[in-house]
Amino acid sequence: MRPSSLPKSTEPLSRKKTRLTVGLRDEVLLCPNGTVPFKRVQKDDLLRGNALLNQRHPKPGTPNEALPAGTHYAAITTPENNVFLQFFGAKTSLSVYNLTVDPQQISEVFLWIGIGVDGPYGSVEYGWTINPGLYGDHEPRTYSLWTVDDKHTTGCYNALCPGYVHVNQKRIMGGVAHPVSDPGKKVFAMVFSIFKDSKSGNWWLVEDFMSGKNEPMGYWPKELFPTLKYGAKVVQLGGKVYSPPNLHKYTPMGSGAFVVNDFLRTCYASNIKFVNSDNMFHIPKTVPMQLAADIPDTYKADYLGDASLHHHPEREYTFLFGGPK
Repeated sequence: MRPSSLPKSTEPLSRKKTRLTVGLRDEVLLCPNGTVPFKRVQKDDLLRGNALLNQRHPKPGTPNEALPAGTHYAAITTPENNVFLQFFGAKTSLSVYNLTVDPQQISEVFLWIGIGVDGPYGSVEYGWTINPGLYGDHEPRTYSLWTVDDKHTTGCYNALCPGYVHVNQKRIMGGVAHPVSDPGKKVFAMVFSIFKDSKSGNWWLVEDFMSGKNEPMGYWPKELFPTLKYGAKVVQLGGKVYSPPNLHKYTPMGSGAFVVNDFLRTCYASNIKFVNSDNMFHIPKTVPMQLAADIPDTYKADYLGDASLHHHPEREYTFLFGGPK
């Protein structure tokens, strides 16, 4: 199964690109034709996944904007209250790092697409995470998460509930995101897009691998998201972390550090593009992007806009973030 068509670029074909190093090894074994790799879902997986979802939304009776205790973020977002903005997908490159976290901590780097950010919203997100509570290890792994009511009664990580449909023979959802960046030396990135199929209405995840570009990973059926029928209203990119309040220890985000305008030491979301109603990619040149960081002195966020103005033309529109160092 494949999307009916891929979003097309509005950039001139003559524009030269610097090839980014994407994070999936070529020496992978393919599943036989007609089959895909799929993690067996066991009772413990469901219990861990449900427990983590309960941490991700405010408790009943708290204001919509209240974050769960111990959760922090540094992100860039499109304005929620702009009624003229409509998104049918987005694309980005997210650099991948290995971090040291405690067993109760979570660190995520993501692309998030949805309707609003407060109240019962619908959304889908994808990226990489170090989440011992979900995976039982400290490896950086891919993850996805969807909901139609702010995770109160619907949605789940990966495929722990009916929803996400996996189609790729090379990479499993929740697989180890190899290789990872070596700070100060070499950076590896996940390059992917999430978009609404113009014919089926399903929301597709497509990723670039070393062995090929635009590999369909899977999709979220349109029936999951009645509120996304006419596109999304908000797109966010960045990092989110969680640490139990009684731990009194900050969780590393991104690369675990923030160095101004340094793509080798600071985590980035670069090559940011949006998909319009004509199924075309466009850069966020005219979109009033906003920084969102709840404790900016600890987890820093810097939107460069067009990175060519900062001597990084291959990164295009870029957002740098991370901490606490």
